[in-house]
Parts: sequence; structure tokens; C-alpha cells
Amino acid sequence: MTASPQVVARSRAYETQVASAPATVRIEPYQDIAAKLTPDRASGRLKARFKLTVRNRANAPAEVALSAEDTDGELEFRFASPTVTVEAGRGIEAPFTVLPPKQIWLGRPKDRSIRVTATPAGSEQPPPPLPGTYRQKSWLPWWLAVVAPVAGAIVAALILLAPKQTVVPNLTKAQSVFDAQKMLIPLGLKLQPQPALKPTAGARPGQIVAQAPAAGSKVKRGTSVLVTVAVAGAKTVKVPSVVGLTPVTADTTLRAAGLMLGTVSPQPPNPNGTIATQIPATGTVAAGTPVAVFLKLPKTTTAGTGTNTTSTNGGGNGGAVPKAVAIPAVAAAGGAVAAAAKLSQAGLVPTPIKQFSSAPAGSLVGTNPPAGKSLPPGTKVTLIVSAGFPQVSYDNHSSIKLIDGASGKSTGALPPPPQGQLQDEASWSADGKRLVYVQGPANGGRLIQFTPGTKGAQPTPVSGAGINARYPAFAPAAASNVLAFIGGGGTKLCFGTVGPNPLNANCTSHPGWTLGRQVAWAPGGREILVFGVQNGRPGTFGLIQFLSNVPNSAQATDWGQGKVVTSTNTPQQGVIAGAFSPDGKQVALLSNIGGGSFHVVLAPRGDYSLKPPAQVTAIAGCRVAWRPDGQALAVVVAQASCTSNPIGDIGVINIHNLAGIPKAIATNADNPVWQPLSLSG
Repeated sequence: MTASPQVVARSRAYETQVASAPATVRIEPYQDIAAKLTPDRASGRLKARFKLTVRNRANAPAEVALSAEDTDGELEFRFASPTVTVEAGRGIEAPFTVLPPKQIWLGRPKDRSIRVTATPAGSEQPPPPLPGTYRQKSWLPWWLAVVAPVAGAIVAALILLAPKQTVVPNLTKAQSVFDAQKMLIPLGLKLQPQPALKPTAGARPGQIVAQAPAAGSKVKRGTSVLVTVAVAGAKTVKVPSVVGLTPVTADTTLRAAGLMLGTVSPQPPNPNGTIATQIPATGTVAAGTPVAVFLKLPKTTTAGTGTNTTSTNGGGNGGAVPKAVAIPAVAAAGGAVAAAAKLSQAGLVPTPIKQFSSAPAGSLVGTNPPAGKSLPPGTKVTLIVSAGFPQVSYDNHSSIKLIDGASGKSTGALPPPPQGQLQDEASWSADGKRLVYVQGPANGGRLIQFTPGTKGAQPTPVSGAGINARYPAFAPAAASNVLAFIGGGGTKLCFGTVGPNPLNANCTSHPGWTLGRQVAWAPGGREILVFGVQNGRPGTFGLIQFLSNVPNSAQATDWGQGKVVTSTNTPQQGVIAGAFSPDGKQVALLSNIGGGSFHVVLAPRGDYSLKPPAQVTAIAGCRVAWRPDGQALAVVVAQASCTSNPIGDIGVINIHNLAGIPKAIATNADNPVWQPLSLSG
């Protein structure tokens, strides 16, 4: 017999149970995927088989994408299925086959380093790849020809021309990835530009804990060696800029920040060269993470040689003319660092940038200019890396949903509110990690905070139970934690700071007007637009502008009483919403001035006249929100009247093709808000 959980109250005075009530314990789904590659090394002439064991240590089924790659992009990997579904508490064995590009008829075995990844669906950051080695055997041993007198001359020639072998040193003794690189160069070996990262208990962050091929292995000169570096899984540090420094100085700077100098390109590295770019460039990473750097090339350096051809006649006409460099294909290079190293070795200067893409975060999208174009040596080439795609939160006036902003696929939902209550009108924090939303009866309620994607996260109150709030909106500065919202039954614009204690709201108003529908901050935190309806004149509405000399201020006195900035000359016509572009240069308005339904109008920042150069589009909408890169808008396409609570499709439109048809990513939706995913770093 199984007892249901209960909450029991006992009297201390009488030492007896005085009351009890049934209780419910809810365990929300979370992700915890572990993967293991066996064996570490497999061999074969035509193929080799590995087994990837994926174990789901969480409490809900998980869909896991399987992928593999090798350093040179020559091997073929065959999985039975590119994705597997693993039930909670269970594991799945996913065997796969590795096939070489061609057979080795006569010669020595060739070691090829591989990296295998098992990525859970919806994961914000890909897990560290699992390293392995495929040894391709030859059909005939190299010494077989020695016993055949007829082939004696051929064997002698092959021996003379065959690449020399060397022994792989023990790189775990190196103090950094750069030191490991310096150990390999005299032996004619190369270090793979992008090391594997692995949280390792007991190891110093940045310490090399494994390598492939193993120390003591005999390999051909030119072989690439993969090292695995220990990182601190929980502790993160800020990446400093080392651009303009030498590798030696950068090593000192990075160590002081809790990081390590990674590979230096092009090879062989010049310890006195000047760093042009780095990966990662900014942001926070796990302590111990290696930072790869790429050196400026002298203007007179011949591409791909590393040798200077400086003119000796003073005029530059007598020196060697550097040969133009063709941009190599980097799609199969094995990661951003490896791709950047390939560009650097070719004589170009890689400049990594991130852009939103449906490709997995961290994967390569391409180069600008594209592969194949020839450029002078030392030219900067933009390396485009996927930043993934920001989520969109929306509600149906009952519950809040999360979807992928590119595909519209669900990425999660918030825990349901208590029975009889609703949740809606969410706002993302400026760092893109938290949501604050309204929970309560219709037309207002308490402010609640939730952290999506965090294991064990629970909704927590932000405001006291007595605050009847609507339309919360975070200030654009992540460090401020300031929240603006509509309070006082729609009569006030209120401010408070989200913290461990319930926020203390202080409010201002625009006399004679009822506020609601939206609160939109401008970048910089000095301007807010709020929708308002003039009391006693229901058909008179527009946007009210509040300005502050103090950016991101939580003090209502800094914002004054505001002023109406859009036209209210014609009853039943006006502007119902405004949203600032992420760069602060434009504002997207929703207006029916001139008659008809509400349409998107793009205008310069501060210009609310709707006259040229403002651009009136044919895009109908009742809500509007900018994507964080400023390249697209999400609009709610609903009924022409755009009531206070419109329900419709959420469509996404590229601002460079405003005549196009919005791509629908959600139905039965309202209040779309993009996650402020950063493109820096």
C-alpha cells in the first residue's frame, strides 16, 4: 500500500497531530545527458566500428543529435540514425562506422583523430566532443616488398622518398596549449587548433589531461595531435582582449584572467608577432579555456610560406610581389578555431563574427568573401559562426510558451499557474536568461520570475501580492535589473528593481490618460513609450513618451509625467504600439492613421509624425517586436480592430524585404518577445 504525501501540523504543547492536508510533489523535466565512446581506438582496412553509448540521467525522454568529424575532413561517418531518443534513466548504444577516403595498399597504418558529439535537443551550448582514433591498416606490410627481388629497386626508392617518422612527446607535461604547440613543431608535428574541453575533477583548469595519438606513438611528420584540456565546469571568467599584444604578453594576460593561451597561427608561430584576432573574443567562458590567437601578417609576407620578401631598393619595385591568396573552403574544418587557423595558414587574417542561424550554435556558416576568391596576403576575411537562434516567448492569455524563433518549434513552457489564475505578458531580462510575467486573474496580477532551461528552476514572486501589475518590461541594461510596468489599474507607469526581496514600486502618470497595452524601453534606457487612451474620449489614443536624464532609472521622479508624441487629431485613429530597434536608430510603429487596419510603420528614432522618411508598409499587425540583431520583426496578425487583447498568428518579416509575406511561427498567440541573445564574442 502506497501512502500519498501529506503536510502534517503537530502541536508542541500537546505533542500530538492537530491537522493534515494532502500534498503534491511535482518534478519538472530537466536534461542530463552523458556519453561514452568505445573503444578509444579502433582499426581496420576498409572501415572501423565504434560504439557511442548515450545515457539519459534525467527524468524525461531526450532527443539527442549524433555527429562526428575528423581533423582533415576526409573520413565518412555512418550512423544508423543521426538522432536517437533516450528514455529517462536509460541508455542507448549507437554504433557507427568510420570509412577512409581510400585504401592503403602498401605502407604503414595511419592514425586519424576523430571527435564525436552527442547534443541534446534544445541545448544552449554543445557538449565537449569525445576524442578517439581510427587507425587505418594497410593491405600489405611495408616490408613485404623487401623479400621480392624484382621490386627491390622500387622498395629502395619508396624508402628514400617516404616521410620520416617521429615519436609523439608527452604533452601532459606542457603548461599550456601554446607550450604543447612549441614542443611539437621541432618534431615536424602539428597541434590541432581546436582542443577538446573536459571538466575534470582534481585537474588544474587549463591543464592538458589527454592526447591523441598517445605519448610514445610513432607517427609520420605532419601528423596532427589532439589534446584534451581540463576546464572548470562551474566557474566562469571574463575573456580579456589580447589583440595588439605579442603571444608572450598575451600568455601572461590570459593566465592572470584564469585562462590559457591556445594555438598561435600561422605556424610556425612568431613569438614576437602582433595578434590580430582571437577566439573567443569576448564574453564569459569556463576557467581554463584556451584562447586561440591569429597573428597579423607582414605586408610583404608570401602567402602560405611564412617568409618575408621585403624590397631592398627602398621603392618597393625590386622586391618580390606577394602572390594572391585564394580563400580556402572551411566548412569541414572542424570548428571555428580550426577554420580560422586554416585561413591564417593560407596567409589571410580571420575575423570571426556571430550571426543568427538555424545551424547549431558554434558551427560554421561560411566566409565573407566566399571561398575561392583571391585576395592579397594579410587581408582580413570574415569567418561567420552560427550563434544559434533566439527564442520567442508568447502567451495565449492563459499560459506562456517558448518557441525557436527560426522554426517555431516548441522549446519549452512555463510551469502552469495555480488553478483559477492566468499567466501572460512576459518580458526577458536584458541578459536573456530570465522571464518576468504577470500571474493572477484576468486584467492584472502579481509579477513572477522564472529561469527557463535551468535544472530545478521554480517560479518565484517578484512583487508583493497587493501589486496589480500589467505589461512588465526590463530595462536594457543587464546589470540594473530595473523593471517598468503598468500599475494602479492602468493609471500609472511604475518602476522597481528585481532582487531577493519584493520590489518597492514607485510610480508616475500622465494626467487624464489611462495607460496600458505596452511598455517599450529604448536602447540606452533614457526613453520609454507607453500606450494610452484619453479619459472621457475612448476613441482618442496614442503613444506617450517618458524621458529621463538618468539611464535605466528605477525612480519615477526621473521620468516626469510624459507627453503624447503621436497624432490624436482623428477619433478612432492613432498609434497603438511602438518598438525601438536594437541599435536605437529606428522605431517600428503600429498605426491606422489615414484609415483602415493597423500597419507597421518604420520611422527614424524620435520621429513620430509618420511622414517621410517614415516608411508605411503593408504589414498588418497588432503587436510588434524587433529581433535582437535588428534584421527582422515579429508581428501579431489579428483582427483589424486590434482589441486590447488580440489573438492571432505571430509572423516574422525581414526588414530588408518588407513586401514579403511574414513567416508564421505561432498561432493563437499574443505578446511576442524575442530573447535578447547576444552576438558578441
